Amino acid sequence: MAKVVEISSRYLYEPESPMYDAEGYAMLLDQLILDPTNAGIPRETLEARHAQIMKNRVGRKAADFVFMDREGHRMTLREAVAGTEETIVMFYDPDCNVCEATERYLASSEKLNRLIGEGRLRIVAIDPFDTDTERWKAHADSLPRNWTVGRSPGGRIDSEEIYVIRATPAIYLLDSAMTVRIKDARDDEIARWAS
Repeated sequence: MAKVVEISSRYLYEPESPMYDAEGYAMLLDQLILDPTNAGIPRETLEARHAQIMKNRVGRKAADFVFMDREGHRMTLREAVAGTEETIVMFYDPDCNVCEATERYLASSEKLNRLIGEGRLRIVAIDPFDTDTERWKAHADSLPRNWTVGRSPGGRIDSEEIYVIRATPAIYLLDSAMTVRIKDARDDEIARWAS
């Protein structure tokens, strides 16, 4: 049983896995927490993983948070989402090459730019870490002006696990009521949005 749990963890819980499925892994955790004797993973670890997966789940309200925008104004995610049908929230690391490639891909999408122009979509790009201010500013200035770009004061989004960011970019799709429609969007989901 311990080997099955190990393989399931590797394939379902690791964000880089092509089979990543946190919800599927949560169902396994539900059973293991009831009887952790054969899991080979301490009960505390199982419970911590389960708690992480339960945050900001599909179909639930996304957690609100405070961020500072490019101009130094304090905003909340709720304010950023207000008045639009959908919002792509991308948590990024300024030093992440995959994040940079994703940013370029989203920025070059005619479809997304049209929806932003029509007021139907917003892209909110947030650095959730305690990144050096100058490094963050340099990166933020490289992002499209029609995006809402911000940073988490003191890295609270990450350090307080308001959102559990296990790999970057971590991308969510929210509706107008801040309900999570997609969590940890895969490349194929992002491609559908952009094309």
